[in-house]
Amino acid sequence: MNPGLLDPRPAGRYVTSVQALGNFIGGVFVAPAGSALVSRNPAADGAVVFETGASVDAVADATAAAAAAQTSWARLTIADRAAALARWKDAIAARQQELADAIVLETGKLRSEAQQEVATVLGRFDVARALLTADLREGAIAGSPHEQLRYHPLGVVAVIGPYNYPVHLCHAHVVPALLAGNAVVVKPSDITPLVGQRYAETALAAGLPAGVFNLVQGTGAVGAALVADRRVRGLCFTGSYTVGRRIQEAALDRPELLVALEMGGKNTVVVCDDASVRQAAHEILVGGYLSAGQRCTATDRVLVHRKLADALVAALRAAAPALRFGDPEDPRSFAGPLATATGRDRFEAALEAGRKGGAEPIVAGERVAGGYYRTASLHRLPDGQHDVPGYTDTELFGPDLGVEVVDGDDEAIAVLNASPYGFANAIFTGSSERFERFYRETTSGILNRNRSTNLASPRLPFGGAGKSGNYRPAGSMAHRNVVVPVAVQDNVIGTIATHPMLADVLPAWDLDRLERQHVAEDAAEAARSLVDDPRPMGLRRPKGGQMPASDAWLIRLYAGDRVVREKKPAVFDHLRSAGPWFVSVDDEPLSILDGMSQTATVCGGFAEDPVVRGLVEGAFGDTIASNEDTSVGETWAAAEYAATLRHLVPGLPHVMFTASGAEANEKALALCRLNGSRKDATRILAFEGSFHGRLLLALHATHSPSKRAPYELPGYEATFAPFPVWTTPGDEPAAPGGFYAACAAGEMDDLALRYGDPKNDPLLAAEVASLKKVHDELATGQYMCVIVEPMQSEGGDRYATERFFRALRLLTRRLDTLLVMDEVQTGFGLGGGFAWHSRFRLLTHRGQPDYPDVVTFAKRAQVGVVMSRFEDPEPTSAHNASLVRGRIHAEMMSTQHAAARIEKLVVPRLEAVARAFPHLVANPRGCGYAFAFDLPTPAHLDAFIGQRFWRGAIVFAAGTKTARYRLGDTYSVREIDLLFDCIRRSLSWIDAHPGQKPPAWEDILEPPPTKAPVLPEDVTFRMVPHTEAMALLPAILDIEYQVYEPARRTPPAEIRAALEDAEGSVVVAEKQVDGASTLVGFAIGVPLEASKDVEGCDGDPLLGRGNTMYSVSVTVAPGFQGTGIGRRLKELQLRDAHARRTADGQPRYRHVTGRNRIGRTAQMTHLNRVFGAHVVSILTGQYEDPEGQALYYRIPLGGIAPDPVRRDEVVASGRARWAQNAAPARALDAATGLTRVLATPPESLRVAEASGLLYGPTVNKLTIMNYVTPGMVRAVEWIGALAPELPHVYLTSSRDETVDKTLRLLKGSRKQATVAIGLAGGYYGHTAATCRSLSDPDVHRGGPPHFAWPRIPHPAQVGTAAAIAALREAVAAAGGPAHVYGFFYEPCQERTGRVLPAEFTAALAALRDELDLPMIAVENTTCGYRSGLGAFASGASGLRPDVIAWWGGAQTGYMHVASRWFVATPLALVSTWDGDELSLVRNHHQLRAARRVDVAAGAAALDAALASVGDRLPSSGLGLYRVIEAGDLADTVYAHCRDRGVVLRRFPAGRLGVVPTLDQAVAVGERLQVALAELPT
Repeated sequence: MNPGLLDPRPAGRYVTSVQALGNFIGGVFVAPAGSALVSRNPAADGAVVFETGASVDAVADATAAAAAAQTSWARLTIADRAAALARWKDAIAARQQELADAIVLETGKLRSEAQQEVATVLGRFDVARALLTADLREGAIAGSPHEQLRYHPLGVVAVIGPYNYPVHLCHAHVVPALLAGNAVVVKPSDITPLVGQRYAETALAAGLPAGVFNLVQGTGAVGAALVADRRVRGLCFTGSYTVGRRIQEAALDRPELLVALEMGGKNTVVVCDDASVRQAAHEILVGGYLSAGQRCTATDRVLVHRKLADALVAALRAAAPALRFGDPEDPRSFAGPLATATGRDRFEAALEAGRKGGAEPIVAGERVAGGYYRTASLHRLPDGQHDVPGYTDTELFGPDLGVEVVDGDDEAIAVLNASPYGFANAIFTGSSERFERFYRETTSGILNRNRSTNLASPRLPFGGAGKSGNYRPAGSMAHRNVVVPVAVQDNVIGTIATHPMLADVLPAWDLDRLERQHVAEDAAEAARSLVDDPRPMGLRRPKGGQMPASDAWLIRLYAGDRVVREKKPAVFDHLRSAGPWFVSVDDEPLSILDGMSQTATVCGGFAEDPVVRGLVEGAFGDTIASNEDTSVGETWAAAEYAATLRHLVPGLPHVMFTASGAEANEKALALCRLNGSRKDATRILAFEGSFHGRLLLALHATHSPSKRAPYELPGYEATFAPFPVWTTPGDEPAAPGGFYAACAAGEMDDLALRYGDPKNDPLLAAEVASLKKVHDELATGQYMCVIVEPMQSEGGDRYATERFFRALRLLTRRLDTLLVMDEVQTGFGLGGGFAWHSRFRLLTHRGQPDYPDVVTFAKRAQVGVVMSRFEDPEPTSAHNASLVRGRIHAEMMSTQHAAARIEKLVVPRLEAVARAFPHLVANPRGCGYAFAFDLPTPAHLDAFIGQRFWRGAIVFAAGTKTARYRLGDTYSVREIDLLFDCIRRSLSWIDAHPGQKPPAWEDILEPPPTKAPVLPEDVTFRMVPHTEAMALLPAILDIEYQVYEPARRTPPAEIRAALEDAEGSVVVAEKQVDGASTLVGFAIGVPLEASKDVEGCDGDPLLGRGNTMYSVSVTVAPGFQGTGIGRRLKELQLRDAHARRTADGQPRYRHVTGRNRIGRTAQMTHLNRVFGAHVVSILTGQYEDPEGQALYYRIPLGGIAPDPVRRDEVVASGRARWAQNAAPARALDAATGLTRVLATPPESLRVAEASGLLYGPTVNKLTIMNYVTPGMVRAVEWIGALAPELPHVYLTSSRDETVDKTLRLLKGSRKQATVAIGLAGGYYGHTAATCRSLSDPDVHRGGPPHFAWPRIPHPAQVGTAAAIAALREAVAAAGGPAHVYGFFYEPCQERTGRVLPAEFTAALAALRDELDLPMIAVENTTCGYRSGLGAFASGASGLRPDVIAWWGGAQTGYMHVASRWFVATPLALVSTWDGDELSLVRNHHQLRAARRVDVAAGAAALDAALASVGDRLPSSGLGLYRVIEAGDLADTVYAHCRDRGVVLRRFPAGRLGVVPTLDQAVAVGERLQVALAELPT
């Protein structure tokens, strides 16, 4: 004891040899008061050890102090609390001797046991923290981030301890309680008050916050006061059943008090007939007699099988008398005395009861003089007797064993189950099955096998059942007794799952609040920088898979079940993702390889150099913030892309664009229907294993039953021919003689006869069988086309030979059937050649080059592309920014030859994996950027795919057993090796865990990281003013000469000029040598224009813009390289450039450029990439070496945004080159308002573009079906808020897909539905077959309907009654409401302008209730406030539709869905893209601005303009959407208005659309009024 730690107090009457300090309350000792509390030494005949005071009044003071301290203690992090407890651990370690002395003196415990108890106390700190943090893991539930499990501290926890382990069994509760954020009040045993005081002294020495730990001495009255105190919310008790029962009774009226009871035991050993007697005897002796039997887990009873009874009793009889019970300080003692005289008396009374009941004393035991000693006793009960009151039903707490003989396991189990106790039992047996039976059929807190009931593990629970406890064990689960598990279902502010009965009475969304939130988040995101938050460019797997930022964004996305919970767990970070590296938005991000390249959507990985370069240099023009309608007229972006494709894909002169691959295939099928030789042919022939998209007709041509069958309509089924799979693609097999000639002649029977036997050539026979099937089907004349993939991707990466495809082309030519080659997944260089079908070298029967009739692309193309022999009957609207990105991809894939490099690296590694795992890997195959292999079963595939995120590489399944990969040209040897390491480890896991599913996350033991460079402590960095820089020239040149060969040295004149340039940047690293600064590194930069003669700089498109710094040199002296100095210099150079400002406060530099020698500067090149560099050009013939190459790079500073001057130049150039029949200058656009919503992009959108917020959505096309970004979440939040009465939102890739997906959505609950009903004059789209089938063929030129669906007369023409009657008839004709998907209507028809009368919508509402018929409002003309009736016209119609489907232009459509029809099943209704992020974000900003537009003023202007000619040119419409019925005058009116500065939209049937941008509606109306007034009569 260190008296200096304690305030001296008067000796008083309570002090004997040790000063009594009293209770420890509020961080100080309070002088003893109350009645005397005396402890005695059981090893010295009860001599007084210590005397203090006890008072019940102290309880209130202690609990008040604890309550006051607990709140601030709980606010600390667990790390902070653990740090405070670590100081306490140190204090206990410094006072081990005093604690052990007190334990020995007051309990009589052996010195060694006392020391072990203190050691256990010290160990508890780390053990408890590890157990608590592992078990009480707070956070989101896996797969459901809005649902969280949290653990709240109870508040004040009381701990009542026993005397047998007076510190440890208190401490085992105290530490978890404190770690969890509780404050504690400890009442130690009244038998061991000195131990309690010593324990409190350590808390004082540790400086624990006042009130967090309190200790009150006393008897049972103090314990009762703690139970009664309302401030106490948790009670952890260790002691007898009698006291525990009193506590439970006292707590009956305190339901808020969590009580954890660890009480007595009647612990039993069962010795089966197959046990080891020697082992059992040893463990029984240890269990029964250690600590003189004064342990909760001490053995009292032994149930031994009759076969071993005599042997075991003999062994125990021999050993028990040899055990020495004596002086605790004597190392020869096996155990010390009983702790109290009362305890000894109670023990002896129980023995007497046993003897009276028939127990035979085998070893009688006896008292020993000098203390409360008893030697070991051993009793045997009469055979068949197991119930001796006062003996077999009483915890003895002394050194006695009672042996009972049993005849089998049944009897032993019955004895155990008859006992009211259930603490610790042990089974001795060699049989696992017998042990398991005892486990299943008995109840106890501890059940050991072949070991003592004693010696509990701190890593396991410690507690019992029945009279032994209340199922709240301590030990490894002590922390669970001091917390409340709290279920948190997180909902985003403002979001509700609207109850249908409340939808009409709730106030509107607070869009102002939401906008403020989004603006603030945009600003914070725009402020990020790669200098501050560099790219990982390597594997990072957060511990435990914890991604809190990702979880938070997904919680917002899923709030109120707004969208289906189907996204992958990582929210994508555009800024830090680059090349093959997918990075999450988290501070400790997930950074893994995207082995699927966004399902083959990106060619060169994320932030591809040509695309980023194009963005910065303005190549996207005005397509980022605005989107012209390509269906109205060809835009410059569309024209440039089409020209590029015509050059790359010969034989197919007509290029058409759509929004997706499925749309491309459906447009291709429509072209076949329009241009086939048999106009009545409507059937499609596809192939087994095929996948052509998820629009309804494309699904009919998709072979997979799981995808197709739920939506397939009777009478429209496709036919599937066998696909002759080439399992070992490589060298093409030759065609046998006459093979092609027979196909060209249609002589398939002859081919089947000659080559149809699979025994000879299985592949050739399969090809012949397939071709024979094709021939026989096409010969019927029912087919409009054959559609085939050159390599089946979704079907499982299934290849076919050139021989087969050549024969198929010849055969389709012979039978005059159009051939569609679906390259949606394989085109754009995936296999090497730009178009995969070019590998087949198709020929006519005359040996001339031939081509498919139609080829479709998507994925890497960024949009849907249709190339054909046939003209486009009516263009489809496409997204211009995606057209630009797609063109850049096309140029990349036409000029790069990385596919061969990738294939050369992949194939040998893939073959090695197949050799290493022959039982798991079959059919390894690869071509270009694609490779795949098969696993034995779908379950194996699931186990493989299930590891992808924690293994470190994204992979997707294909077919039923195939794992497939799609790489990009940024994969280097390093990344490919990492990828295959992930593959091997995933396969090894499957080997090691047969039949098991992988966990959602598993932490991987990472290899030791490469030691990061450590900056020398004596090196400093500083910016050097140009006025001082010349003094450094000699030292700089000296380092240049030391580091570089002559050809790489920067010319001295260039360095001199840089140092003298006032706008340059000089950063130096210096080391102090003998008191002087010595230069060890430097970074020099100058304005780009100052280096205009340097190769690379001279061709930089931003030269002359005055916004770029050129990095002349970043060099580190020999001996200092590899220490991190170079990285720091580069970072400081970038920071300096970013901080520079012009006189008017604008950024001086927006970019830093430089050169790296290829092959010599890999580390610096990688460093530049980390900071965001992209390649501008590759320079050849450098460094006086014909083969020397330099990489000229650019690093954007701050937000990555287009150069505004270059952007405008690109737009002007594109329009000048590609404009067709351009409108007069300053003409007002009244044609493209549905896609170009605002003529002037919203200010927030322009700010987003300029600040770099649109960088990611512009350069990276994500597969939204899988991943989201913060910007997407904000957009979906806003869009969902526009129709809160329809709380669920689906995204689509196009306008047509909104209708098509709605049909598939409704099919989920209307299984019998086969018919959809539309309105005459309706236009729902013309690209998808479903939309053509609903649309009136008189209003579009896209082709005939495919599905025979009815249209009823429009009520504006025939009246409400007639229209409703027609609708009833259509429903009846379909077979009743159950056979109808629903009724599709436009509040204002796009192609006629007809508006639904109010009485009709009221009648529809009644009809829906009567027939249970879904109502689908297609609001393309009335969304986004255009109608003047709110965000959607439906809100004012009196009819709440079941679905609102709309499209905001570009590449994203939306569906707002009522809860009744919501399909929550993940991935049930997805498409690969499910929209486009840039389109989504642009719509978000447009909608925020649109709600402030004065639509009424614009509508009034249009009213005035059209009223003046209403007698000659009748019009219809709503708000800012009108259609003029011009008839034969349409061309005249169009040209007249165009010449006068108003461009209208031309529709079929002599109609003209007036579709202004929202912000120009008034001007359009005014100019249109003037133009129409001048219209000739």
